[in-house]
Amino acid sequence: PYIDNMMHTGRQGFFAGGNVVQVYDLVDYVSEDSYTAGFNAGLYAQDKLDMAGDKIIIEAGRSIRSIVPNILRIGDREPAKEQKPVLSIRIAEPLKSSIRLSLSSENNNIADIKRPYAVPSEMIRLDLSKYTDKLVGKKKIRVDIEEVL
Repeated sequence: PYIDNMMHTGRQGFFAGGNVVQVYDLVDYVSEDSYTAGFNAGLYAQDKLDMAGDKIIIEAGRSIRSIVPNILRIGDREPAKEQKPVLSIRIAEPLKSSIRLSLSSENNNIADIKRPYAVPSEMIRLDLSKYTDKLVGKKKIRVDIEEVL
């Protein structure tokens, strides 16, 4: 399903976690995302979940097979303010040299993040918390990955 960073699906009031969302390589990631889904489902049931924040579409770009979440919500009120914007990324092919993940919006660079390598069997978890101020007001974010020679 398409989900946001609160694990909320495209159907109002439905949350998803675990392997129904994506194939995980570490049980820790399953636990984190499932906790997020359950926590936010509880807040939603109590009418305490901030769904009014900016809605940013996340687009998988060059060399990326899949990316979750597909939508990022950045809210101003509690508890959405506390939701860590973390992307789970799977690449399409092995990249054995140093790599660069690029975040951009409307062809404007937001950030470049370097990693030593990337392989399809290992999920890349990218915490966007330190870029939140650069994401506010954006409608779409594209994530690309490339080898740096």
